[in-house]
Amino acid sequence: MNQQNLGILIFVFLFFLSQSLSADDRDFDVEAFGRLPVQKDGRVKPIDTIARNVLLVLRGKQSVLEKGEKIPATKWFLDLVFNPARADQYKVFRVDHPEVLAIFDYRPGEEKYFSFNELFKRDKLLDIDSQLEVLTNRFLENRTKSSSLDEKSPEFQAIENDNAGIREQFGALQAKQKVLRENIALIDNYFKRIKFGEDINGNGQMDEGEDLNENGVLDPGPNPKKYTTYQNQAIKLYGALSLYDQLKSGLFMSLQLPIFGSRYSTFLKSSSKLDSAIHQVEAQGEGPLAQETIQHATLLAREELNQFGADLSRHQYDQIILKYRIAIQAAKNNSSFDGDQLNDVQVNEIFKSINEYADLYEEFEYAKSLAARNARFSVLGIIPPMVTKGTADLLTGDDIVKGNETAFTKDYKVGDQFRVGQQGPWDGLWRDAAVRDKMVEEIMSDTEMRLNYVHEGRPVYINAVFYLCVLGISALLFRRLEGVSPSRRVGTPFVFAICLVVPWLFCFGPSHVDRSNVHLHATDWQNLGENLNAAAHSAHLHPVVAQYADLADAFTRNDSTSFNNTVQEMTAQFAKLTPKMEYDLRSINFEYSFNEMQPFYRAMTLYVLVFLLVLLSWLWKPELLTRIAFWLMTGCLILHTAGLVSRIWIQARPPVTNLYSSAIFIGWGAVVLGLLFERLYKNGIGAAAGSVVGFVTLIIAHHLGMGGDTMEMMQAVLDTNIWLATHVVVITFGYTAMFLAGILGVVFLIRGLVDRSFEKETAKSMSSMVYGITCFAVLFSFVGTMLGGIWADQSWGRFWGWDPKENGALLIVIWSAIVLHARWGGLVRDRGIMILSIFGNIVTAWSWFGTNLLQEGLHSYGFSEAGFRWLMIFVASQIFLMLIGALPISVWNSPWAKSSMPQSPTSA
Repeated sequence: MNQQNLGILIFVFLFFLSQSLSADDRDFDVEAFGRLPVQKDGRVKPIDTIARNVLLVLRGKQSVLEKGEKIPATKWFLDLVFNPARADQYKVFRVDHPEVLAIFDYRPGEEKYFSFNELFKRDKLLDIDSQLEVLTNRFLENRTKSSSLDEKSPEFQAIENDNAGIREQFGALQAKQKVLRENIALIDNYFKRIKFGEDINGNGQMDEGEDLNENGVLDPGPNPKKYTTYQNQAIKLYGALSLYDQLKSGLFMSLQLPIFGSRYSTFLKSSSKLDSAIHQVEAQGEGPLAQETIQHATLLAREELNQFGADLSRHQYDQIILKYRIAIQAAKNNSSFDGDQLNDVQVNEIFKSINEYADLYEEFEYAKSLAARNARFSVLGIIPPMVTKGTADLLTGDDIVKGNETAFTKDYKVGDQFRVGQQGPWDGLWRDAAVRDKMVEEIMSDTEMRLNYVHEGRPVYINAVFYLCVLGISALLFRRLEGVSPSRRVGTPFVFAICLVVPWLFCFGPSHVDRSNVHLHATDWQNLGENLNAAAHSAHLHPVVAQYADLADAFTRNDSTSFNNTVQEMTAQFAKLTPKMEYDLRSINFEYSFNEMQPFYRAMTLYVLVFLLVLLSWLWKPELLTRIAFWLMTGCLILHTAGLVSRIWIQARPPVTNLYSSAIFIGWGAVVLGLLFERLYKNGIGAAAGSVVGFVTLIIAHHLGMGGDTMEMMQAVLDTNIWLATHVVVITFGYTAMFLAGILGVVFLIRGLVDRSFEKETAKSMSSMVYGITCFAVLFSFVGTMLGGIWADQSWGRFWGWDPKENGALLIVIWSAIVLHARWGGLVRDRGIMILSIFGNIVTAWSWFGTNLLQEGLHSYGFSEAGFRWLMIFVASQIFLMLIGALPISVWNSPWAKSSMPQSPTSA
């Protein structure tokens, strides 16, 4: 590599780093806050990931623009959870469908980004509330003034006239307020009618307010698989609004500041006093009469408390408490008497502790209802699960967990799930979930419990096949190198074997899966409401909840010092947990750095530059520009590879697990093949084709990422990593080859039509490229399809079921075979194989995306109108290019075309 090439690579990395450094925040330590771990959708991830994914769902971008200032995702999330009144003013909801805009009384074209306040007219409601308060104060002041005036005096008449005007204005404002509130209710009904029909609460009965069509029948909602464009967009917005609402109280109940915040202790204090009061009543008295009286009074009091609930007045509550007082006094005297025999002094002396509790009762009941709602609807797990005291051993082929200094009878019950919290570097990064996640079938003692299945490793024959293949290829290399130096002849096969065996062990580990001296922990993190509910009975609040309350308090007071200190305390606490919960917490900081770097976005930008350089090289200084394009594309590949490997490490899964990751991997494979052909032919064509596929697939991945987390948990039926890593990766390589061949066909046609530098030698080299890539495609597509059948047999119990995805994979094999046979049989030549390869793009796109839109089969992701539209546009574009390729050779303007025209016979 000369200095010029080295300079190009340095430029790539400087560009990458300059775009990925975190913005300096001199006040609040937003970066440290963004690194705090939480659990959502079953996966533990940093808060920064949550913030970015949510903004992608709401706005389609990872930042917010507010008054010309670009607000990063984590800073926006801070406002959402700790200062929602400010967050409600940010324009984070994208709404551009005309009918959906009409729901909120907006017209198309005026605006496409809206704040929560704008959608629900919150500002207008607050303004009306403020005006009503002003009018109320004026009215009260007037009443005070008029009370001392003579009714016949001019001053009194003036005040009465002013009051009449106030009443008129008050009524008008109340009417406006009523209309606004009714409109908000209508908006809510619009969404619910689409998603739930009229049975909004799902109980199968027509309840009050559910007969929205007013026909006396409980009408169902539309079939989700047959949503119109309007319905799809409306449900998408409804989901975004629901997610936004759920996250507002994910870390801290900001909307209930009078109850929570610095008054968490008040909530717990009132809760514990309620419990102690009930226990006090139940514990008094020894005689049968006393017990009967206490039981009667307790049941009566509880019945009345449940009846009034949070709407209980102080007077009503005092009456109920009086019955408690009489019951306790009666128990002490072992006799029964009426309440008027107790005077207030006696009552207050005996029930001083209950009186203290009474002042907090209404607040506690309201707080308890909010905590219960949060426990049900919150989507964030913020409390790390319990880690078992002591360590445990799990041996291959056994279903008994043996503990050391453990307390299984206390920590677990039958049916509980737990996770093996530690994993060595050679235990297998891609181990099946069954190796990590367990379920309790029987608790035998504090040190032994039985699992619901045997703790097994990988079948030995899989390892045997792999090592035999490595040994066989190494032996072939040894024979191939006959005649070279002994060190090279032995060293080359040895290095080759090491390069295969080490990654295999790192990814899959050995066949046995013994786990010795490991910590065990539960799998589910507690959300805020769940911990508050538990704390209401035990008076024990988890430190993380109190720390989030301290963060909220510091943030609202703009106290960055206290905020940063609390974040550092939380970071240190989670760091202590990491060795015991390695699988959950090991990649939190790494994922934050990955988010900041955005390697795929940077690589996508540079792929465009590579393609432009190649186009320019065909017109000016080809040798220099193709060399620059090659090394720049090498830098792009390094970024792309870094992003791909980062996802593999974070997710602990093979590179392809869903549509998003398949797009990333297809682009990566195309760039590798493009660089290989560029190295061989040095004509810019490999770089051009590879950069186009790399850019297009990363664009596709970017849009697929707008649905939320792209590293979601795998479904259990699919989480068999040996087949996930073989079938999906191999068949995706087949997709890659077919697309690259198709793009080369497009480049061939365009250059053959208009490029006067497109010579016969270049055309032959491109034809050879497409032929070789198609051979590669048919091999990997066939092998990948067979491996898919094995995976299907493991997952669903049948090898082949004519599922649409299976048929799509078979179509790729058949079409690539048709292309090769047409070339072998002489049915097509250079131009013909290019046209056939372009049709291969259609076949591959159908197998990759189209089968997922059919709403049928095991691989269906549901119909997407946008996906269908873009797929049809792509198909139309490929057919159009094929028609262009079929134009008579006489209209082609390249030297290759001129040489390919049939020559007229010369005259004698």
